[in-house]
Amino acid sequence: MELTVGDLYRFPEFSGMKLIAGESGLGRPITYCGILDYEFDRIFNEKYYNYNYRVGNFLTLTSFQYAKDNEFLILDAVKRLSSKGGSGLIVRNVYHLNFSDAVIKYADRAGFPIFLLNDNSMFFENIIITVHDAVERYHSADYRNNLLREILEDPEDEARVRDLCRRMNPHFRQDCLALYARCRGEYTEADHLRLEGALLGDGLLAQSDALIYMDRGLLLIHTAEVLPAFEKDKALQAVLARISTGEKEFRVGISARKHFVHQIGLAAREAMDACRIHETTAQDTPYVLYERSGSFQILFPFADSPELKAYSERLLLPLEEYDVENGASLLETLTAFVRCAGDLTATSETLAQHVNTVRNKLKRIRDLAGCDPLSFDGYEQLSLAVKIRLCAEKA
Repeated sequence: MELTVGDLYRFPEFSGMKLIAGESGLGRPITYCGILDYEFDRIFNEKYYNYNYRVGNFLTLTSFQYAKDNEFLILDAVKRLSSKGGSGLIVRNVYHLNFSDAVIKYADRAGFPIFLLNDNSMFFENIIITVHDAVERYHSADYRNNLLREILEDPEDEARVRDLCRRMNPHFRQDCLALYARCRGEYTEADHLRLEGALLGDGLLAQSDALIYMDRGLLLIHTAEVLPAFEKDKALQAVLARISTGEKEFRVGISARKHFVHQIGLAAREAMDACRIHETTAQDTPYVLYERSGSFQILFPFADSPELKAYSERLLLPLEEYDVENGASLLETLTAFVRCAGDLTATSETLAQHVNTVRNKLKRIRDLAGCDPLSFDGYEQLSLAVKIRLCAEKA
């Protein structure tokens, strides 16, 4: 993720800046930041210009002291900075210089942002440090990961979450939806950076999105002024297709849509829970939608509670003990039966066992657990017990 001029412009620390030209260039990336002093003075520019401005993506700070007696030098500087791939220009106009129509029109045509800094308490040295730190953060997978973890610590604190979201991505919009993809094998930060680069190269990550590396997977926070349902969101469908066709195999969970940016924490949690459901149930679908995950929505937040654990153990412990004593596989059979939504034929195919073999094991489960998995009420009780254990294992 690159820091852009528009990102910087939206930082609270830069609220004292005023954009006077080049608005179309707010998407220019920033890699370096420094002070322009004598480099473009015609006496010295042949000596210092190419040395100091040999790289692009350079955000330039200046008071144009060298141009105070010759304002035509301003246009010359803007042209050269723009031609070198500069990011933009921040001017502390202590000399009350006049920015001619020629300067404004050129900057607008070139998409080269020019700002006036009116905050006298902000020194250039502080700006350089702030920009440098922001560039480091934006290129760090840990930075966004840490911000997300802070959000998840207290997702109900609206003001705090809004501030953390603004720091994560100033371009976030109101509607948000999260997609969490967890790799079934190894997924390193280097893998993540390669995938992020591919998604950016394909134009699949919008400026109002954020891609976060976490826990052997990736979390995509997708925002817009108005989001369609996931099935109708072409951008997210394209991202999912790109992830699914790569070398890595992922389990994927997708949150419900949220209509306020401070609900990003809730969306992230839902996406991660939906992904865990995908892992737990081993579904053949490419993803799980949280809003269609049924009773798992209720169980995941409380799976570690003593009450739910006691309920699950009461029904499943007798099966475990029987399996240990007799070398049977009753718990495995019941788990497969629940994962197959009570479909006897599908369970038989999953376990590669004859239907009658599976049926006989379910009858033994009935005798040991005290409820019949082939009856509606018995299946409901045993299904909840299995799901509680699965949720606790993945917590």
